[in-house]
Amino acid sequence: MRYKVSENLNNRNGVISNLHCFLMRSLDTGFKTKWSGLWSPPYKYLDYYGIRINGIWLDSDSVQAVEYGDQMTLYHDVGGISVKENVAAPPDTPGIEVTLELESKNKDKKAAHIMLEAGVDIRHKSQDISHKNYSIETGPNRVRLARGGKNLIITSEEELDLKGESLPKRTFSR
Repeated sequence: MRYKVSENLNNRNGVISNLHCFLMRSLDTGFKTKWSGLWSPPYKYLDYYGIRINGIWLDSDSVQAVEYGDQMTLYHDVGGISVKENVAAPPDTPGIEVTLELESKNKDKKAAHIMLEAGVDIRHKSQDISHKNYSIETGPNRVRLARGGKNLIITSEEELDLKGESLPKRTFSR
């Protein structure tokens, strides 16, 4: 069964899972709680991910509606492009699969530059955020990040171009 919602997305959470892992996130695209992210209990692998298309984040401002059931499908409007972001946890995959479908809202073809920001946080649930470095290996259309014997692999059908720098997560207390 699938539900389609377009109101109060900031107050709704979604979870998709398979026998290997689960992903929890807010339906407005946020990762708002300590349990948000990608988990393969008892380990956390990803605090969040964010996607930017032509410089515009897929976020609470761009999301128009969400279909939710055994997978999440988020519908975005980004600068004249309709974006369908499908998030699934295939049963034979120890992880999640995010696919994007883009369609220009007018008849003109439009180029799209897609960027992924991954908040990698490989740790046991009882550990706090670590400032230890990850080992990073790159290969054709993939990046492997490892720490403490655990791996997170990000793959793409298109060539990956790593840019920017690794930044440590900072937390603030009041």
